[in-house]
Amino acid sequence: MNRQRGVALIIVLWVVTVMGTFTMLYSRQARLALKVNKNLNDGVQAELLAEAGVQRMIGELVNDDTTTTYDSLDETWSDSADLFYDAQLGNGVYRVTRPDLSQPGAVAYGAVDECSKLNVNTATRQQLMALPNATDEIVDAILDWRDDDDDPRTYGAEFDYYMSLEEPYQPKNGQFDTLNELLLVKGMSVDVLYGEDVNANGILDANENDGEASYPIDNADGELDKGWIHYLTVFSYEKNVTGDGSSRVNINEADEETMKDQLGDVLEDQDIQNIISGRNNNQYQRIGDLISPSNNNNNGGGGRNGGGSGSNGVLDRDKMRDVADLITVSSDQQLFGRININTAPREVLTCLLPNNEELVEAILERRESGDGPFENIGQLLDVQGITNGQFANLTETCCAKSAVFSMRAAGYIETSKAYKEIYAIVDRGADPVTLRYWKNVR
Repeated sequence: MNRQRGVALIIVLWVVTVMGTFTMLYSRQARLALKVNKNLNDGVQAELLAEAGVQRMIGELVNDDTTTTYDSLDETWSDSADLFYDAQLGNGVYRVTRPDLSQPGAVAYGAVDECSKLNVNTATRQQLMALPNATDEIVDAILDWRDDDDDPRTYGAEFDYYMSLEEPYQPKNGQFDTLNELLLVKGMSVDVLYGEDVNANGILDANENDGEASYPIDNADGELDKGWIHYLTVFSYEKNVTGDGSSRVNINEADEETMKDQLGDVLEDQDIQNIISGRNNNQYQRIGDLISPSNNNNNGGGGRNGGGSGSNGVLDRDKMRDVADLITVSSDQQLFGRININTAPREVLTCLLPNNEELVEAILERRESGDGPFENIGQLLDVQGITNGQFANLTETCCAKSAVFSMRAAGYIETSKAYKEIYAIVDRGADPVTLRYWKNVR
């Protein structure tokens, strides 16, 4: 009997031990599952925080569009730590950042104006050649890629070249959809497009300043080679309206009565008649055609280039300055590739004005002075030393109000270190506001 009781006790102890072990393992697994679930939940919350940052920026951009007639780097969408630096929401924060290209390694808390960049779909050969490390081969190949024919330029490439590659593919013969598409172009490389800034954040990270120790290979000189990525876009355009959103007058199509009704506060009847007379000879290709490139006096006139309205000219500088934002030569609703003279960095302005550092410097000084920023492109005539011809050329490529903006928004939860980052491009010129690009960076 005692022996049976002993065996039973051993069995009971064994069962208890096994059950205890299972209970402990189950508890451990349960705690691990809870921890995993919490991490997943915090990851989702961090992503939602990043999305909240994007939505907050959209709200700021929409509000700005209705309250200001121009865009500049002085505005809250461009740099506001109060709004976009670790903004508290729930148990986490969101942050919206952009590279501050005016200072090496600096960061601003806001969005990037896509009109501050050179549009690779509209840029001329001369403009592309002004980019750092540009070569004839790369630029001609870019132009060949986006044109609609198979005739290669002197240094370019078309169908025959791409089909002869070890892994052949056809050239686009159309516009670029993304900047990464440039990597398909003959001669283009990651080194040229991204430089040392492989994550395109505009900051010299440790792995971008350690020579060959880690990717990317860099020169470890303490300075960031930004490549082309910060100076190019495929999304930029200006809405073909005035700064306050009113319709512009098409000087190639509007009749005399319409011009008098909408421009009569700025122009005299004779000015309007001269404009109409001038277009009868030859359609205006740019609004700057109304001012003579050869006459640079404030009271200047002179016929427009390529067929004017007579020796007395069309508009003097003062009238041109006042009417520039009110008129257009196109019936298109969007003017693609326009560059905002208030937000473009020195490198992009240099692409617009190659070999003219003095004028680039004068534009930068004017927009950062007490008289700046530019309210419209007509005020370019106030820039020290600008000629009528230089102004006329800039009217074809420049604007002072933008439609598309990009941003990096991050969400972070301190307790779990959960972090998510989103890169988004927003078109506020669309109705309704449209997301043109969205990428979960990490």
